[in-house]
Amino acid sequence: MNFVNFDVWTALPFGCSFPDQDYFDSLILSTMLPLGLCLVMISIYIWIVRHSDLTEKQQRSSKVLFQVFLLVLFLVLPMCSSKIFGAFNCDTFKIDSDGSKVTLLERDYSIRCTSYRYKVMTCYAIFMIICYPIGVPCLFAVLLWHDRRELVDPIVVRYISQKNRSRNSTPLHFR
Repeated sequence: MNFVNFDVWTALPFGCSFPDQDYFDSLILSTMLPLGLCLVMISIYIWIVRHSDLTEKQQRSSKVLFQVFLLVLFLVLPMCSSKIFGAFNCDTFKIDSDGSKVTLLERDYSIRCTSYRYKVMTCYAIFMIICYPIGVPCLFAVLLWHDRRELVDPIVVRYISQKNRSRNSTPLHFR
């Protein structure tokens, strides 16, 4: 399942341009870029929908834009979630014989888990947990619930209603 954790930022050669980039920089970029793109798409969608004098072509393009918005969220959800949860895993190493220890981030050993930056970024990661692993599935659930009547096959609805009518019409016998 490692293909789910595909990280665009490590696949592209950003190391030459930004040599001081670490895991937290990648976390910010990986979570903010899709959010920014989705905000732009949803803003354009809302602007198009608010104009009531839309042609059929404009209505189709607004639907496609909304579908692309949902597709982007669906595709980045696993990668962003994995990146966010990776901000919490630390490894502790014993460095001296006298027992002194150092705690480093598992995904990037250049980051100390006792630093101020780590504490700030864990707060950021908690906020991103609300946005991605919790927020995106909740958004999908709300959208599915809103369109639930359009998503159900009419044959299934007819079958269920017939079963309910036949069940309610038979008299109940208690022993």
